[in-house]
Amino acid sequence: MRLIIALFGLIFIGPCSPEATTPSFPKTKLAVFRITSAQVSNLTVTFELVCTVPEAGCWRYLRTDHAAVGFSHAVTIQGERTTADPCLQMLGSINVTTAIVVNGPGVHSFSFWAYETSLDTTITVP
Repeated sequence: MRLIIALFGLIFIGPCSPEATTPSFPKTKLAVFRITSAQVSNLTVTFELVCTVPEAGCWRYLRTDHAAVGFSHAVTIQGERTTADPCLQMLGSINVTTAIVVNGPGVHSFSFWAYETSLDTTITVP
């Protein structure tokens, strides 16, 4: 009888310790609209960027995807929606700081994804 009551409690009440779940929000590439600065320290180039987001006020920086072939770098900024609540249906922007480690001194070209094109710059690493 006690087993039946215990099972009944688990079925209708659930486990005693709630599981910590993190909601999964949409993720997407963010178009780089502007490079506001680039600083070099050793083999690290730190960029200050302005990225376009699909809905103003509802997105955050998630990560930077970077692929290099020699001194050419393809960079994509990834963003994530921050809420399940309704958002303004208009483009917005966020500031993003990202650091990219290069493979050695020289003239490096960076190509940031920006919708159907790219935003390109060249940086000399001493």
